[in-house]
Amino acid sequence: MKIAIFSPFSLPELGANSLRIESFKNYFTKKGNNVIVYSPIRQGINKKFITKGYERYEKTTNIFNIVMKENFDVIIGTSPPLTHSFLALLAGKIKGTPTIIDIRDPWTHAYEGLGIYKKTNIKLWIYKAMEFFAYNLSDKIFVVTEGIRKIVEKKTINKSKIITIWNGTDPKIFRQDKQKGLEIKKNLGIKSETSVFIYAGAFEKKDTKPMIENISEILKKQDAVLLMVCPFQKKETENPLKKLSKSLGLGKKIIFVDSSNFGFNELFKYYSAADIGLDPLPNGMGDYCIPVKTYDYFACGIPVIAKGTKDGSLDNLINKNNLGWFCTTWKSFSELAIEAIKNKNTKIGLNARKLAEEKFDRKYSNEKAINIMQNMVKNK
Repeated sequence: MKIAIFSPFSLPELGANSLRIESFKNYFTKKGNNVIVYSPIRQGINKKFITKGYERYEKTTNIFNIVMKENFDVIIGTSPPLTHSFLALLAGKIKGTPTIIDIRDPWTHAYEGLGIYKKTNIKLWIYKAMEFFAYNLSDKIFVVTEGIRKIVEKKTINKSKIITIWNGTDPKIFRQDKQKGLEIKKNLGIKSETSVFIYAGAFEKKDTKPMIENISEILKKQDAVLLMVCPFQKKETENPLKKLSKSLGLGKKIIFVDSSNFGFNELFKYYSAADIGLDPLPNGMGDYCIPVKTYDYFACGIPVIAKGTKDGSLDNLINKNNLGWFCTTWKSFSELAIEAIKNKNTKIGLNARKLAEEKFDRKYSNEKAINIMQNMVKNK
């Protein structure tokens, strides 16, 4: 099959979206398919880092021309945002090409919940209309959590087209390596017996600032440090989290590692240096979101302290499988941090690794996705 994936972000840009697309692309290609990922040209992207199978377009309107010119067997459009995929899905429909929307976050639901747009904003309503048409014109809709499924179902007439394709992790990349972990600790000046909390992934102001504020006293009083592994792209003096750390008098109790300096394959070393993964969700995301780092924590055998919405996707995942601790308030979050330091439970980590291997290995999601696409082409 010749598969086109239209995505607003892709490698060399880092993030959950890029990782999912790369996983799709590699697996589909390995199975003998021709896969091309299309993303917009963005300032700061060095063309020499754009690898084979990735192409960049200058204008959003170019997407329509690409689809009409090429003969793709399947078109996948990722969201959010849906603006970069909408034209591809529309053109695919005109050509009679099977189309799929891959949803990592419920676009307008997230915008509204996070307060990015007010309910009365005309732009939000335009996006909602675009979402409705895209969901109902597409042949299949992939979602990454059951929480997102419930949200998408409200805007989709034919609900049977919605299929859960977990985000997951790669247990071969993300694994516990005690020796590498000790080396990282030594390099960062952390004593081997010190308890290490880790927060990894995108820098999100809505959750990282209160997280640091609420565990600051615990870090000061306990033999513990917080490892922040994030793509800090601003200058040292402009990093708001470093300013916050200094104002709270945390000194070496928080260690910042710029993950933009290395690829996904290096992250497991830092995870291996950690004892507890921190996974707070900002208000507005708690009902549907399971951050990708959650699965990576599990694959590395790290128990998780999570904060979100009761009975949301993250709560159900952690509590039903006994993979750590979950709470709904910052007060409880800090209390659980103390409990995690005092009661290091290796059994939780072993269970987390087992679940990552048996259920959340990306190869299972990728295999499910490609089987669906083959049937779509066959029944075209």
